Amino acid sequence: MVQRLLFMRPSPVADRYLQAAEEVMSDDRLADLGAYRKALELFDLVVEDTTRYIKTSRCERLVSQQIASADSVCSNIEEGYGRESSVEYRRFLGIARGSLCETQGRYRRMRHWIPLDVVQHRLALAEEIQRILTATINRLREKQDTCHCHLPLALATRLRLRRAAALTKVLALSCAKASDQRKRTKADRAIARIWLAALPPYHR
Repeated sequence: MVQRLLFMRPSPVADRYLQAAEEVMSDDRLADLGAYRKALELFDLVVEDTTRYIKTSRCERLVSQQIASADSVCSNIEEGYGRESSVEYRRFLGIARGSLCETQGRYRRMRHWIPLDVVQHRLALAEEIQRILTATINRLREKQDTCHCHLPLALATRLRLRRAAALTKVLALSCAKASDQRKRTKADRAIARIWLAALPPYHR
């Protein structure tokens, strides 16, 4: 969204803050984490498998639990990655690992509906994720608990930036259409307030 808005060049004020947001959001390396990429892959496969192979209404609760546990693996990696200390990061990775074990166990029970070769493939993928998570947890345990500023921006901040970009789009369009200079100034000030609240202090 931010990139699309940058091409609009709506106003000098909006442009300034959108550029700052682009700089902040470009520092997102979560997708580069092997465990996270594979957890997303596993989640997609869970959705595909439960949709394709399990048709009976008796398994609705089983299906919803499997999707929820696979989602929990991804969401806990995400939340831990956005936390401010390695202790918290490690704790959320541990929760993700627990959800992964739950997903694996349920796949074994789903062998009554899902072909065995499919189940074995999903279990192998889960084992790979398990190894990466365990190695990461052990590595973090060895380090002193310090603020891991090398980690990318917290997810909550990125969400604030996306909301700010959406609001800026609306205000910038109204600013461009306004014939009265006072209205344009008012819109610019509103844009500035939105971004001062959304951006981290060192990017303002």
